[in-house]
Amino acid sequence: MAIAIIEEINLVEAEDESSSQEPDFFECADGKYVIPNESMCDGQVDCDDESDESDETCQDITCEEDAFRCKYGACVGKESLCDKVDDCRDKSDETDESCKDK
Repeated sequence: MAIAIIEEINLVEAEDESSSQEPDFFECADGKYVIPNESMCDGQVDCDDESDESDETCQDITCEEDAFRCKYGACVGKESLCDKVDDCRDKSDETDESCKDK
């Protein structure tokens, strides 16, 4: 299998179709990279085309019990909630509504 791992950002260059068929990877919509599934819908954009954080990709994700679900569906750690840092792409972790009980 011909893939190259870019360690700094956890991207795997998709040089052939077999790399996108790995069960633990998500293929970016532009086909340029595949990323580990755990990097998908985590509040951080890894794909150049941002498909790993899109509404469509993240809408059916189930968050861990200790995570906050962003309005678009991604999951970020509850410790990131209301910390004055936008961890969700849509900034839903810093809204008045999200922070009212904090």
